Amino acid sequence: MTISRYFNYAAASLFAVSLFGCQTMNNAPPANDKTLSTPTTLSVSPELLARYEWHLDSAVANHYDAQGKLTDREPISDFYHPDYPISFEISYDPDRPVSFEVFNQSKNESIYFSSNCNASSAPYVLSKDNTLEVGMIISTMMGCGTTGNRIETALFNFMRSSTSTLTLSYQSKTQHHKNSSADDYPRYNLLQTMTTGETLLWQNVPKKALNTPADNNDNK
Repeated sequence: MTISRYFNYAAASLFAVSLFGCQTMNNAPPANDKTLSTPTTLSVSPELLARYEWHLDSAVANHYDAQGKLTDREPISDFYHPDYPISFEISYDPDRPVSFEVFNQSKNESIYFSSNCNASSAPYVLSKDNTLEVGMIISTMMGCGTTGNRIETALFNFMRSSTSTLTLSYQSKTQHHKNSSADDYPRYNLLQTMTTGETLLWQNVPKKALNTPADNNDNK
């Protein structure tokens, strides 16, 4: 079941998320674990993003000096836990009017973040200049354990009311081979650069089909 569809089933349990600061973990890879060559950028569209789930591959905090020169890079360690993989997907309806003035769940399409626990939803706007704006996040209320709660809190804090720029490119041959499977679909790198300086690298996978009661009856 996709994140968005799960969220619709759990909508009755939504609450406004009140989130706190992040803590760190010790199992993150080195800061330079993802060195990408200069990509040939592709057009970013909500139609394309909505076709896939996007799984987080790396997340790095970049530090700059007063002259704007990069001085240090460090992994965002909460985002690397193997038991709580981070992903997102979006909804998109080309016939739905979008409000660019006020974020409103009924007027904007939704973006869904997950760290393998609660379902969440937030309104978003993707502008023609590839600027992604995310509104307030609401979430289901399931407890995720100490570690899961910390990671989910860090994720929602990070994405809530955020602004970033998206850059899309094809995966390199090395990445494509690593992620190859029996399914044939284009593999993308989606680089998200936050206005606060962090960079996140997402990679696409096909959305999972929803297993409905009718499907279960057909399989009997």
